Amino acid sequence: MSGFEIAGVVLGAFPIAIWGLEKYREVAKRFGFWHEIRLEYQKTSNELKFHKLSFVRNLKQLLLPLVVDDADMQKLISDPGGKAWKDDAVAKALEGRLQESHGLYLEIMGEMERVMGELNKELAVDVEEVQKEFKAQKGVKDAHSANVSSMTKLRPPFNKVSKEYQIYRLKFSMGETTRRGLFKELQTYNDRLEKLVTTSDIVSNLQTTRQAAQPTTASIIDAAICKFWNHADGLYRALLGSWTCICREDHSAHLLLQHRKPPDTHFRLVLSSNSRPNVPGKGAWSICRIRAEVAQAGHAGATVAKAVSTKPSVQISTPQHRTLAPGKTALSSHRKGHANTGRGRHGVSTVTIPFPSLPACTSGTASGMSAVNTEDKHLITNFCQTLGTGIHTKSSAGYLEDDEKRYYVFLESTTAPSWSEASVSLGEILSGKIKPALTRRQRLYLAVTLASSFVQLRDTPWISVPWGKQQVFFSHDGDDTNALLLDQPYVVRNFAAAPAKAAALDPGDIGVSSLGIVLLELCFGYVIEQHPSRLRLPSGEENETINSAFDLIAALEWLKEVNDEVGADFADAVEWCLAGYRTLPTDGSWKRQMLDKVIAPLDRCYNYLVKI
Repeated sequence: MSGFEIAGVVLGAFPIAIWGLEKYREVAKRFGFWHEIRLEYQKTSNELKFHKLSFVRNLKQLLLPLVVDDADMQKLISDPGGKAWKDDAVAKALEGRLQESHGLYLEIMGEMERVMGELNKELAVDVEEVQKEFKAQKGVKDAHSANVSSMTKLRPPFNKVSKEYQIYRLKFSMGETTRRGLFKELQTYNDRLEKLVTTSDIVSNLQTTRQAAQPTTASIIDAAICKFWNHADGLYRALLGSWTCICREDHSAHLLLQHRKPPDTHFRLVLSSNSRPNVPGKGAWSICRIRAEVAQAGHAGATVAKAVSTKPSVQISTPQHRTLAPGKTALSSHRKGHANTGRGRHGVSTVTIPFPSLPACTSGTASGMSAVNTEDKHLITNFCQTLGTGIHTKSSAGYLEDDEKRYYVFLESTTAPSWSEASVSLGEILSGKIKPALTRRQRLYLAVTLASSFVQLRDTPWISVPWGKQQVFFSHDGDDTNALLLDQPYVVRNFAAAPAKAAALDPGDIGVSSLGIVLLELCFGYVIEQHPSRLRLPSGEENETINSAFDLIAALEWLKEVNDEVGADFADAVEWCLAGYRTLPTDGSWKRQMLDKVIAPLDRCYNYLVKI
């Protein structure tokens, strides 16, 4: 019997108890002992009506969310033994509504059914002789209703039957203690049922509220990620505007790629200079690591963490890749006048750009880093010179700024990882030129990180399109030069030329198909050039456009194998990159779609593996 059906049984027991009590009243009046039980009868009647009303209210509170139609609800209440109480759909819905409380609900209903059964036995007109005589007397009354005085002469003599009447009369009076105990139990279980239903409703409402808030929270997070490119673009322009030295073309920045989740707005970056030492007019520094974190706009007195370091006379090997042409307007020359440290038009941004070998950090002051007040810092007008002179001090070097934000820079002398070995590209690793091969966990981690970074940096000068495996790099571990920091991919950006104003993005040319090919390569651990479907096609080396078209054809064929390799989530993400992007709207909402169609599935796929 389902919990729903038991509720109907308990509800049906109340009319039986009330009927039994009414029979007591009729018998007592007919046989002359009504005045002896009248007060106890009234108390019992009131108790029954109260507990029935309490139970019906609890029942309605429990079932109203499940039974939409008022007529159906009224039918359930008025017909406790009807077929409606055997509805499996409502029974399952009731179980789902109560969830983990359903077992306790069944126990309460079982106890209420027991109590009502005992109460009905206590009130039953169960003396056979009394019932026969009562029916006979009732027949006489009906036959002689015109002669009322004759009823007073129908008192039977005191005999065996009269003894039964006396026993029946005493049964009600002597059963007061039993009934009181049963009513007390009934009150207890009714109270428990009320608390159970009420707390279940509270939990259900909280869950509904949270679920309703989740899309809003998710929308806020999505919006923050989609707009993150503004911070990255501003950082690049602040750096570009600060290189006023004659050796600007010797400088480059290695930006760590991260899968961000708001409110994380920090950057991790290594600045390098290939200038020869002791050259007049050129900075005497080679490597600088900085951490930058975007602060809330309007706070001139920000507090940031000291997380930047430089090291002199260390030669860095920058990957030999083509100079990327930035796609945004360059910063105007140096700001005129002194820095505005008040709450003016500048939104204050704290930018921290730690070196890739440091552990991942969240927004705010990183663990183990000393907080520094930035109110008295100055605008950096020659970053190269500042880095050169800042080698011997641990104080703040000042701040950079773009049109809207400030980026505070702090210098700290420390031991830098080895940059004497050339950086390695993702393409070299996937092609098998560098050993050992990536593990599956590393490949899935990189897939999420690169897809997320594509959304964050696509509209900035930090990456170019098409963006593929040859534009992602890894450095060697400072403690073991034979090991690569495979969990810290980065992109490299030179500062040889000022960026031009970016043209409006063509949704069909955002370069997401090349990202889809990289995801395929990470899925299987080798490059597309080694896949049979690509080997069957012409190389296309003489024309980059033709080569990309052949790569896409091979990728669509390779896509069929992804589901069996890592599952549907990864397959869906790759499919969207290779084909789904073609239906992108022209309003720039492709980033939000990528979050939903690519990054979220890849994140789930990676988390599944981590939990194994």
